[in-house]
Amino acid sequence: MARLRFATPALLFLLAGCPEGLLGPGHQPLDFSWSPAGHGEWLEEPEVVAGGGEGTIQVEARLSAPNPCQSLTGQAERSGQDWVLRVRIVRGGGACTAQIGTFEYLAVIGDLPADEYSLQVVHEYPGTGWVSGPVLEERIPVR
Repeated sequence: MARLRFATPALLFLLAGCPEGLLGPGHQPLDFSWSPAGHGEWLEEPEVVAGGGEGTIQVEARLSAPNPCQSLTGQAERSGQDWVLRVRIVRGGGACTAQIGTFEYLAVIGDLPADEYSLQVVHEYPGTGWVSGPVLEERIPVR
């Protein structure tokens, strides 16, 4: 699997086109943005990288979807030191071409005290027939 580097300013600018600011049950801010990353390219496994920063956990990913007419949303759930990032990949409205869609997203969970956290990233594909489930489980140190 190719490793993604944390977002460059150009990628952050591109991803800023689809912002989703959501609060998880732990009321920690989640900044979630996504963008199309070309279409027709099949990624057998999503490419997911996570890391800790100053008071944050960042997750960057590239994934395939059933078609290019998908929309992505993110939600962060916290239980103690355990985090679950749920990314839902759902069909948008209207007609769509019959080809694989490829997408990128950046999720940043913020306002965290310095500690080590358990992170699970789950991709969900409701109503598509694609298998949903965990794509990353890691311990993340936050400064």
